Amino acid sequence: MPYVRLNVSRPLTAEQIEAAREAIASVMSALPGKTRDNTMIHIAGSCALTMGDSGEPCMFLEARLYKPAPVENKQDFVKKISSALCSLFDIAPNRLYINIIELNEWGVGERFF
Repeated sequence: MPYVRLNVSRPLTAEQIEAAREAIASVMSALPGKTRDNTMIHIAGSCALTMGDSGEPCMFLEARLYKPAPVENKQDFVKKISSALCSLFDIAPNRLYINIIELNEWGVGERFF
């Protein structure tokens, strides 16, 4: 039941959004119990997102997970998603920030865990 939100400071084409969605979906299996089928993905381009005064493009990715994942898996996820997205959008890895938020409670439809 992960939720992943990607904000990119530069404009994105429909093709880039689909490529980013596919990249995120394919990396989710790095996290135990997470799959492309149970991951909700939100991608936004042209965000009013800045970092420093250089004006260089940047990205922010937030992954919300139900229950904690092992550190090794989170490290693998960060490495893989960073490589894929930075290559796709030609943005330097140090211009991508990633948060992983692990929640003990989650709701799906009418069910609460």
